[in-house]
Amino acid sequence: MTHQFLGGLPVYLALSTVAYVSIRAIVAKCTSPRNREMVDEAMQALTGGARVDLYTGPPEAMPRDEFLKRANGKDGLLTMLSERVDAELLDAAGPQLKIVANHAVGYDNIDVAECTRRGVLVANTPDVLTEATADLAWALILACVRRIAEGDRFLRAEKPWIWGRE
Repeated sequence: MTHQFLGGLPVYLALSTVAYVSIRAIVAKCTSPRNREMVDEAMQALTGGARVDLYTGPPEAMPRDEFLKRANGKDGLLTMLSERVDAELLDAAGPQLKIVANHAVGYDNIDVAECTRRGVLVANTPDVLTEATADLAWALILACVRRIAEGDRFLRAEKPWIWGRE
């Protein structure tokens, strides 16, 4: 069985091809932690040809039971890694569901086999953290080699010091 998986396709572009979308997460950048609006580019891509059901509640994730209700009748869903995409959610959405776009690098939260069985495409955002991870790795290497943490602790202790061996 071949999995229908759109790795690398920006999730908002994948979603912009469907008629009715339910969005349930902070996507990419947001103006504040309490605002679940997506970046302008994503909102423009979706607004043109899709009706967007955007969750604007508290900054915590939408309760599962509410998401199951709001997913009903949607052609596409945008989820985060914290949301479980399983048979229960797919049943709640209905047979017209065409795509689940996961705004995350991975897809451990998605039952890809079940989505494939139902003909639902799955998309994610691989590589969005690759450069940041490499930057962090280099920063940690430099911190170790240059003893940054040790120097920080020494300075914060405010102990006198002189050049020479310990």
